[in-house]
Amino acid sequence: MNVLISIKPNYVEKIVSKEKTYELRRTIFKKEVKKAFIYSTYPEKKIIGYFRLLKYTVSKKYL
Repeated sequence: MNVLISIKPNYVEKIVSKEKTYELRRTIFKKEVKKAFIYSTYPEKKIIGYFRLLKYTVSKKYL
């Protein structure tokens, strides 16, 4: 399954420059995710790229 992740432009810049290497989310994907597309929100409003998920961890708090 592929997903679309909305991220504010200032964080997108940090992800692209590899200054930010983790993205924390409160919701859990119900199916196994293979690819995540990064959507830069207002004012850019566009998909800027994607990454493949090799591994992700779910906190026991959310299980």
